[in-house]
Amino acid sequence: MADEELRGKERRAQAGGLEERAAWLVELRRSADPRALAAEALSERIEASLAVLRSQVDSSYDSYRSEGPVAPCPELPLEKVVSALESALQARTDFDEAGYGFEVLARYWPTKEVPYTSQCGVLVFAARLGAVVTLGVDFSMAAKPSPGTTWAQLSPWRESLKAATKERKIRAWVEGGGSGGVWETLPLEEATLWVDLYRLPRGELGVAPKARPAPKGKVTWEGRVCGVQPRLKLGRPQDEDEFFPAGYALRVEGEIEGEPQEFSVGIGPAAQKKHTIGVGDTVSGVALAVDDPFSSPVDFYRVSKLKVLERGQAAELPTPPFRGPGPALEDYRGLTPRRLARSALAQEPCGVCHWGSRVQVAGLPEYDEPLLQACFGPTDCSAFVAPE
Repeated sequence: MADEELRGKERRAQAGGLEERAAWLVELRRSADPRALAAEALSERIEASLAVLRSQVDSSYDSYRSEGPVAPCPELPLEKVVSALESALQARTDFDEAGYGFEVLARYWPTKEVPYTSQCGVLVFAARLGAVVTLGVDFSMAAKPSPGTTWAQLSPWRESLKAATKERKIRAWVEGGGSGGVWETLPLEEATLWVDLYRLPRGELGVAPKARPAPKGKVTWEGRVCGVQPRLKLGRPQDEDEFFPAGYALRVEGEIEGEPQEFSVGIGPAAQKKHTIGVGDTVSGVALAVDDPFSSPVDFYRVSKLKVLERGQAAELPTPPFRGPGPALEDYRGLTPRRLARSALAQEPCGVCHWGSRVQVAGLPEYDEPLLQACFGPTDCSAFVAPE
């Protein structure tokens, strides 16, 4: 039934407009369709390659470390990689079958104490040739990074070049292949889907949403539960890490004061024992917005008037995400979790799996963040994403 619904939304997306495509993309992600999983894997692969590239940039300045302090290379944002790819996917009347886009990810001057050190620029270049898209990220020692200073095949590069000249250079760049940094070759459909799925959480595809003020005080909420996870605190009795149960975190797709949102609600063990809320249930209540969302594992807590409006029928899957009842809260004291990447719990499957947890850290000096992204599940889980 779910497959038929997905195929129906895909057909409507192909024949319809922005709203129909958005509905299909949401269903792709929700159903953990292989295409959505492939797009998530691509994001993780590129982010890992960007981390390696930053290390390469840092190591290129090793010779200056004896002469003065060297600042680390700035973070390389995935957002700008997607932006360059978006430009390459746009139709261009001046090219026969090509498109391109590029963005500067970082301009890096490692030290002010050694004035003769050269500036480094990290640049992404995306090119579309027919039904194939190529994506490259690399760095060069240039004060003003450009495609030409970063890749020999694109040199010299000026925006004033004729379209035919640009297309010839792009073909030489693609055929030359990558020698370092990031290099990805994707079918056009896969590249387009990756961009759309990346943009989806921000609202309409390709359009930044209007800012929505964060709710304050008590709010009424209602929605369908898509995940039930343990809510734990990490403390250290007798100098040993121990996880203390605080309750449960409900991942909900629904409404806050009538406004559609995805949010998380913290409930206590007694409330869960009374209502036995599971994935697929439709629930409602009144809750208080947390004061500091960056230090809390949930968006809302101190729930009152909790009701189960309708019981759902969420089938247990043999593969992640695992949505059946997890262990009792007190059993987590004896479990040893693995640290997850910060992005893992923001999306499926980890974000709705009963083994995933945002653990609140209670003032332990070795943890520089108030929340620990943790997985208490099987060590051979194929969905596990380790932190960088």
